[in-house]
This record gives sequence, C-alpha cells and structure tokens, in this order.
Amino acid sequence: MKDLPVLEEKLQISRMYAFFIGIWTGFLIMSLTINLSYLLRQSTPNEIISPVPEFRPSPKPSPEILLDPRIEIVKQFLNQYNSELANYANVFVEVADENNIDYRILPSIAMVESTGGKFTPSCAGYNPFGWTSTSSPCGYWRFDSFDEAIRHVGSKIGSGKTYTQFQQSGNISELARKYNVSPKDWENKISYFMSQVNE
Repeated sequence: MKDLPVLEEKLQISRMYAFFIGIWTGFLIMSLTINLSYLLRQSTPNEIISPVPEFRPSPKPSPEILLDPRIEIVKQFLNQYNSELANYANVFVEVADENNIDYRILPSIAMVESTGGKFTPSCAGYNPFGWTSTSSPCGYWRFDSFDEAIRHVGSKIGSGKTYTQFQQSGNISELARKYNVSPKDWENKISYFMSQVNE
C-alpha cells in the first residue's frame, strides 16, 4: 500500500507527458499543413487557383471598303430611266477597267440600243446592246444573262480586231463607224448619253 502514492505520481506524470506530446504533435501537423499549402501555391499557382480572366473588349469592325464612285454614278444614271441594268453598275465599271475603255460607253450603248435593256430583241432578252450575230437564227447574240452580255461586248470593243481604230484613238466616231450602220446619228446619241452619265 506504500507503493500506491508512488504509482499514482508516475501515472500523473505519464498523463502530463501524453498531454504535452498531443499538443506538440497537433502543433507540428498544423505547421506542416500551413507550410505545405504555402509551398504548393508558390510552385504551381495556376493549378491551385484559377486566374481571373482578363476583360478584353471585342475588336472594332474594320471600316467598310469604299466603293468606286463611278459605280454609284452609273447606277444613278440608269435608275433615272428605271433600267434594270442599274443592278449591274459594278459590272459596267469592272468590265470597262478590264478592257481599258471609258466606263460610260457600255451604259450609253445600252440606252441607245434598247433604252437600258427595256426593249431588247424578242429572241434575245439579255442583249441590251443590239449585238448582232450571223450564227443566231434571229440575227442577235443570245446571252444567258445581262452580266454575260456586258462582259462579252466590253471584251470585243476593248480588244476585238474590229475595233482596233477605236482602241487606239478612243474616239467615239471610230467606234460608231464599226458598230452601227448610221454612224453619225449613233455617235451623237452615244455622246449625249455619255455626257449625262457625268451629271
């Protein structure tokens, strides 16, 4: 029985050791956790925390490509006569440039020959230029569209051998002599409409 106080004292000391060891272990685990978390954030920040996306405004649309002012001039000219060919103003200008001819010539020929495509030959509805053909049953070239007609006639006037004198001089009288059986009257009419295109 004398050993009982000694045993209780040892038990109490053991409990104190266990208490301090528990506190120290808890402190050590908490310290390691904090340090490990800090190290992970420093080494791989993108994997731990997703970055806030940067706001970037949408790019401004590029300015519209400026149209060739001649296109609008041709369109307004043909619209004065309620001509369906006004829808092909860009083609008239494009073909003129490709064939090195005045952009006013083809619209003017269309006005003289068919009032801007309103009165085309019954057998050749897409031929506003009165463009003849010896191989066609009706005597006129039968195009599949106004676009085709503009490109074909523009090409022939600009580079065809028949119109060499006109190509060299640019003189409407040279064009008239080959294009129409009444060249002087035709030349006057073409010149009139060409002057109207500019207004």
